[in-house]
Amino acid sequence: MDNKQFSDKWQKTLDKDKFEETDLFVPKGFKPITQRQLTFVNYHKLIRSFIGDKKIESGLELGCGRGTISLYLSDYDGVKMTLLDLSDEAIELAKNNFKKYNQDGTFMVGDSAKLPFEDNSFDLTISMGLLEHLENYQQIIKEQYRVLKPGGLMISMNVPGKFSIQEINKVYKLFKKIFQPVAKLQSDYYRNNDQPSVYRKKAEEAGFKDCYTVNANPVPLFAPMSIKWDKKVTKVWKAWVGLRRVFLKQPYKTNYLMSQCHFLVGKK
Repeated sequence: MDNKQFSDKWQKTLDKDKFEETDLFVPKGFKPITQRQLTFVNYHKLIRSFIGDKKIESGLELGCGRGTISLYLSDYDGVKMTLLDLSDEAIELAKNNFKKYNQDGTFMVGDSAKLPFEDNSFDLTISMGLLEHLENYQQIIKEQYRVLKPGGLMISMNVPGKFSIQEINKVYKLFKKIFQPVAKLQSDYYRNNDQPSVYRKKAEEAGFKDCYTVNANPVPLFAPMSIKWDKKVTKVWKAWVGLRRVFLKQPYKTNYLMSQCHFLVGKK
């Protein structure tokens, strides 16, 4: 896997690029004010529903990036998190964010397909947008199985290439290109086209049991966008999510067609 695109992204974030948010964490008592913050608030709620009443003391996040979901698990749920990423820039960013919110974590630069941990080390492994960037991700799933304790939980949020509500962003980018021709629009990262059933099958082949997938995120993300306009758009999406919450316990669950991603859950 060529990690340069991601390293460049995290470096831009460290350099406080106006289109990149340094952190997406929303502390207790505060409300999300940007699109990505709104997304992660609701992703965390979904993850808590997957965990249920299972006791989770230690967790490992693969391809951690900003370390956002680890921050939620650490601060909201008291999980001792270890964060791993191929990118030095990502690890530096994650460290900064943990320090900003007075959270303790363990940080390592490393390959998710060759984890530097002993067997049966963690209660939880989690990744947020990692596996879809690889043609062959089976070894990463196998490694998660190896380092999980018996009864441990794997949760993987995957964003494969498919039609989704996010197609609306292509229209936004088209208008942006027309009216701001000098704007530099980054092309999307490589994504495989595997359906949720394929991910689930690979998890079962690695040894996981009670595997299931949940289609998620019916809210488009408009990017790139300045923080000023991002906050305005977020108010609209918050109202939409609030309306869905009237009828749905988990408003970020949706059907396969409109979903931006799916969560894969499996137990060792």
